[in-house]
Amino acid sequence: MSRIVKFRVRQQGDVQFSGDDGYMVVGDGDAICFFIDPKERAYPMYSSTSETGCPVIGFESGEDGEEFTEIEFFEFPGWRVHAIWGGKVIPVALARREYSEERKA
Repeated sequence: MSRIVKFRVRQQGDVQFSGDDGYMVVGDGDAICFFIDPKERAYPMYSSTSETGCPVIGFESGEDGEEFTEIEFFEFPGWRVHAIWGGKVIPVALARREYSEERKA
């Protein structure tokens, strides 16, 4: 399965992205992995959950005195950030907070 994963910028800081979507490499009902493209190198500083239960990631560029950029994956309420790495192309893995009953069997 491959598809585009949309996100929105909640707070614009020094890190800017080439678009507002990521490209999924693999995924199913409980976990997905994809890439997002910053315009320059970016480094994740934290992950959290929005008021609507969607995964949120805060980024910095590695420069002093910078402002964080925060993005939300609004298509995934009930999911969390499982893994992320920084750099020029950023891999992201999201997982459901609770696995579906079909997967538990």
